[in-house]
Amino acid sequence: TLTITRFHLGKPDGTVKAFASVKLNEVLTIHGCRLIDGPDGAFLAMPSEKSEKNGKWYDHVQVHDAKLKDAIAEALRARYAQETGPPPDAATAPPSSDERWGF
Repeated sequence: TLTITRFHLGKPDGTVKAFASVKLNEVLTIHGCRLIDGPDGAFLAMPSEKSEKNGKWYDHVQVHDAKLKDAIAEALRARYAQETGPPPDAATAPPSSDERWGF
């Protein structure tokens, strides 16, 4: 199962639309997920840190399963829509369903 355990809206005029913690199968919680409003619509950004050495951003968590990453993104978009109305690309996103991903 995929559960959003914490959800906070970002600044209305900022690019970060929401911050969230996501629990997977009651065994793993990822804190610091973000819903970002990009040029192609809202997308999921995992927790990351900017290097002081080279100024590049490095993810703390990498999701290697595209279906799982899409499921997390869809869940955040749906929650955002509940809280504020749909983000720009939410109308084209398929409905979220835990059964579809098999966890």
